[in-house]
Amino acid sequence: MSGLAKQLEDDARAEVSRLERIAAAATCREMGCHDWQSIGGMNAGCELDKDCSCSVPVLQCIRCGDCDYGDNAEAKETRRKCAESASYEHVAQRKRLTQARAALTAPLGLGAGHG
Repeated sequence: MSGLAKQLEDDARAEVSRLERIAAAATCREMGCHDWQSIGGMNAGCELDKDCSCSVPVLQCIRCGDCDYGDNAEAKETRRKCAESASYEHVAQRKRLTQARAALTAPLGLGAGHG
């Protein structure tokens, strides 16, 4: 049986070696294991505020050179926070405008919804 055990061990080592060679030759995308490194940033391009000054990181894999062009978890969180903030600011601005309109029309005896 020790001959069989030795053969199984040799076969297993050969298979591991073969898989390691395949993994070494495969792209990071195929293996799902990029080594991301920041290469700078870009404007977040937030949807609710086109003039926003939010910045998101741009990452590049140091192994294969693939770039995420700012499509990463931190960028998504930044855009979410910006949209939340812009949405809040939009509501606050509408409230201020409604209050200003009411203040201007009150002396004229007009309601906020009239005129």
